[in-house]
Amino acid sequence: MFEKLFDIIKDKYPEIGIAILLIIAIAYVVWKIRDFIDSHKDVKNKVNNLPCDKHSEKLNSISSLSEKLDNLPCDKHNEDILIVKQNSVKLDDITSSIRKIEEWIMRRDVKAMDDLVRKCSPYALTDVGIILLSQSKAKECVDTNLDYLINLLELTNSKTAYDVEKNSLIVLTDIINEDIFNDIKDFVYNSPEYIEIETSDSSQMVEIDLNRILMIMSIYLRDKYFEKHKEIDTNDFLRSNKECNTDNEESPAKK
Repeated sequence: MFEKLFDIIKDKYPEIGIAILLIIAIAYVVWKIRDFIDSHKDVKNKVNNLPCDKHSEKLNSISSLSEKLDNLPCDKHNEDILIVKQNSVKLDDITSSIRKIEEWIMRRDVKAMDDLVRKCSPYALTDVGIILLSQSKAKECVDTNLDYLINLLELTNSKTAYDVEKNSLIVLTDIINEDIFNDIKDFVYNSPEYIEIETSDSSQMVEIDLNRILMIMSIYLRDKYFEKHKEIDTNDFLRSNKECNTDNEESPAKK
């Protein structure tokens, strides 16, 4: 019925038909706009009501936690932190003292190493020391891990030949528990207290001890460090070793 009525209006009164269509279109648009406005009001009401009771409690908890973090450390824990820092400083001092004592003991042990080390300035290996360096796997250990050991020695920031010699022994002692020393430890463990070492013109009984091997190992590492770091003045080192080799024809290794 409405379709026929619309057809009659369209045929006889086209202007009225167009007006009706415009009215319908406008009404539709108005209806959609009103629907959008109503939905926007719902969203706005929900936003205005935020946070809800449930989330309000969580936000209060977060706010409270934030305040506690801003107030850290509290007076009590601040005192504890100061005590820890003071103890840390004391521990560093103790460690430094132990290191000095350890170094002093090691240097005194050299006095009992005439068979392995010539007491030149600096120290130099005897023929027996050179042989023990190889037999104990200490030379192999240095050669295999040379880059690693050199890097550790570089961290000591040694500026003089004396520093390099001293720190070579310290570096090796500090890492004695690492796996790279296992073959050396096995050699010491499986050897008797004294072993016989033969040189080209003599034979000598040598005491086997891990500290003694570390000492000759440090001298070998020192020389390897000098080979890489040409900037370190070793003129006195080379001169003293030549003099040492000349003056020690009657060294313990050759008696």
